[in-house]
Amino acid sequence: MRPLLSFIGFTVNITTALPSCRTMTQIPASLILSIPLMLNVWPFSKELCPPPETLEPCRCQGNKSYAAVLCEDVFSEDDLTSVMTAIKDKPIDGVELRSVSMRYIPEDAFDGTNLKSIEIVNSSIMSLSENDHAFKGLEDTLLILRVINCSYASVWDWTLLERLNKLKELEISNSNLLELEDDFHLFEAAAFGQERFAIGGEITSSIACQKLHTLGLSQNKIEELPADMFTQMPKLRFLFLEGNPILIVDAKTFQPVWNQLKIIFLNNALHCDCRMSWMTEMKEKLRLLQGACSSPPRLRGRKIALLKSEELVC
Repeated sequence: MRPLLSFIGFTVNITTALPSCRTMTQIPASLILSIPLMLNVWPFSKELCPPPETLEPCRCQGNKSYAAVLCEDVFSEDDLTSVMTAIKDKPIDGVELRSVSMRYIPEDAFDGTNLKSIEIVNSSIMSLSENDHAFKGLEDTLLILRVINCSYASVWDWTLLERLNKLKELEISNSNLLELEDDFHLFEAAAFGQERFAIGGEITSSIACQKLHTLGLSQNKIEELPADMFTQMPKLRFLFLEGNPILIVDAKTFQPVWNQLKIIFLNNALHCDCRMSWMTEMKEKLRLLQGACSSPPRLRGRKIALLKSEELVC
């Protein structure tokens, strides 16, 4: 049985949908990581959705087993809260916020819902919450959070996500994420009874990582990953880093998870030298490895999955 990528409401067999790894290497990571909610093709679901008039300016669509709410061009925190109140205690699985502009997402807007997926796209939001934590009420239900092509008034604040105990898929792409601090480290968060990861060495700067199986940080401005970034991510299987100016795939950083990963997307501007020779001994365990060298000149354009150890010299 080939591995399945599982998403809310459906699964995708990556080798059935896409015939070969050669074909898949031409597929942008976003097509694999960010399966759309299909709101544009699903009709209104009478079985699952509340009355349409209670959701304005948003709308609810789905099928008999899955329903999601799409909010476009919403500019008021009160409007969002009103819509979320209408779906409380309803079997709504996902919410997509598209082209919204707000100061913040009200902390308790989703309290009382049972959302498993939240996607924020093409939006401008000053903060994910008005207080210290985002998505109150979804601590034990939210599985997927995607933030795509969004802008903020301040830097990304990881502390807002620290109570999302069940988060399995996190994507922050095209959102000007600059760096993950050099002193990024893992620690035991006694208050939560599980491993968390910290940005900048602060206990408060943490989000759950023990359950993450998909991490997408593509199309940002990250130049380097902390050496201990992946040391406590036992469930991580899919990693998307393409579109970042990362030059070296460092052994100390990647070896802790390399053998458990199924898919890795890197960029096409790697500097391929002896510091990447370790990959030639481990890459066969991967289902898909995408990335290419830009230097030295003799290796420019070479796919890293095809490199041989004797080519990687310093």
